[in-house]
Amino acid sequence: MAGNARDPGVSVAARLLALVGVFDEKASALTLTELADGAELPIATAHRLVLELVEWGALVRAEDGRYVVGRRLSKLCGCTGKRR
Repeated sequence: MAGNARDPGVSVAARLLALVGVFDEKASALTLTELADGAELPIATAHRLVLELVEWGALVRAEDGRYVVGRRLSKLCGCTGKRR
């Protein structure tokens, strides 16, 4: 069972992937609230996990406070950041 969560048994990895999975072509820059809602996570959990993703380089906090995919994650998925 995974820690104190709304959904006991959901792993930290699953929560991290849920946060990253909120990003798509229509939502390339998201607020913390949008990330939490999209991943169906409590805001405090999303905040903690987003900070870890930022520290690792998977996400970057833009000047307007929204989060975007960082270089480290874009390198892994082969994303260039350019739209077609």
